[in-house]
Amino acid sequence: MWRRREDLELITSLDTPKNYRDSWQVSGGIRLHDLRRVPRLDIMLGVHYDRTPAPGNTVSFDQPSFSHAGFHSGVRYTLAARYRLGLTLLHYRYLVPPVEDSLTSPPSNFKGAGGNTIITASFEVVLGRGLRRGPGGAPAVSGAR
Repeated sequence: MWRRREDLELITSLDTPKNYRDSWQVSGGIRLHDLRRVPRLDIMLGVHYDRTPAPGNTVSFDQPSFSHAGFHSGVRYTLAARYRLGLTLLHYRYLVPPVEDSLTSPPSNFKGAGGNTIITASFEVVLGRGLRRGPGGAPAVSGAR
């Protein structure tokens, strides 16, 4: 019942060259603490940029890799000597180049865009000596003597 067609091209192997290059990341941030009106509050902000090691024309379904930029923010409040509440927001923006010259076989030509937002709430309990007071009475994590 099944016949082989001579004019039908079948994929017999996948060729996925990578041509990786050096990658790097740069990041920075600030943390505001010891605030006069709310000494138990920490406010954190940060950004980063992460360059992918894979050139766009070698991206494939088995190795999707894109450069991305990220924004990080959070607040943390100390309730007592051993307890803290936190709330964070992370947002990544993927910098997807349009690929029209894919080196892979079969080709992985595409256009795309994307992002990712993560919201996290946390409740921390410190075991041992707990949180100690830093300068101005603000909480500081124990262990730094």
